[in-house]
Amino acid sequence: MNDLISIIIPIYNVKDNLNRCLDSVIKQSYTNLEIILIDDGSSDGSENICDEYANLDKRIKVIHKKNEGVSSARNTAINIATGKYIAFVDSDDWLENDCINTLYNEIINQKVDIVRGNYYIDDENNICGVGNLLEFSNEKIDKNNDIKENLLKNILNGKFLSYVWLLLINRNKLINKKIYFKEKISMMEDTIFYIELLTSDMSMYISNKKIYHYYNNQKSITKSLNNILNNIYTILNVNYILKDILERNKYNNLYEVVINTAHCNMIMNMLFTLYKRKIKDNFEIKNIIYELLKNKNFINIINNMDLKVIPIHFKLQSWCVKNKKVNILLKYYKIRVLFSMIKDKFVRR
Repeated sequence: MNDLISIIIPIYNVKDNLNRCLDSVIKQSYTNLEIILIDDGSSDGSENICDEYANLDKRIKVIHKKNEGVSSARNTAINIATGKYIAFVDSDDWLENDCINTLYNEIINQKVDIVRGNYYIDDENNICGVGNLLEFSNEKIDKNNDIKENLLKNILNGKFLSYVWLLLINRNKLINKKIYFKEKISMMEDTIFYIELLTSDMSMYISNKKIYHYYNNQKSITKSLNNILNNIYTILNVNYILKDILERNKYNNLYEVVINTAHCNMIMNMLFTLYKRKIKDNFEIKNIIYELLKNKNFINIINNMDLKVIPIHFKLQSWCVKNKKVNILLKYYKIRVLFSMIKDKFVRR
């Protein structure tokens, strides 16, 4: 019999899409599955759907826990899983019928610890795109492989997207390496997880076979003031965590050149988003920038990045913030908004 595979599905208030997800899992052509549903404190009826499916399929285990976030939910499931391999599924998404079988065959045939597949991007109107694996498709990566550093660089700068729901992982290797998701991190937890996997001596094969449907749910995107500010400070925290991982594993050369540049660009985008929201008044945005300039990690980011590879508008924003030229920055934002409005007007015509 084929090896037991544990599929981990964190669930939180997703009743509208949960049936589609669970149906795609229980109907997999690969049947030797342990399906672990981690109900992370749902209150919209998702918790009842989990129990209903557990009554229908004996392969399903349901854990109801208080809401502590997706990383906590995944870690809980990793510790109770009994399969030789682990796969992750997000509860908004769904699988191709042969998803698990495809990943399993790849991990066996390639003799690796991890395999990653490719994916479709879906919206409310069906498939609207596919994932892009760049030059890494059908490549095997191990600790002595020359392309590992290039892959790490592309993950850190966001060109190679670090979605854990595309992975099939040897569970014993994962446990032995003590690789878990960082809890109390509200974004980029998948990136940290990927970097920990790749800086260990675990081997990976990247397949271009499309086996997963990622649901691009625009309704779930929130851009509240508190959310944006929280994201900015989360980036600063993630920056510190990634620096530590890379230094421990002797990839120091990637830190300032890649991470700081990418993270500075992300923060500059978020500051512009704050301006476009017209949060109260410009004085509040000034305060946000002045508070950031008190943060040692932010100072390190903005002082140590590769100015040669960033667009001119990011250079201008970074210079304004770094030198506390906030009034110039706000004038630039105003021009940028006006230009965007004029552009949209001509596009509509």
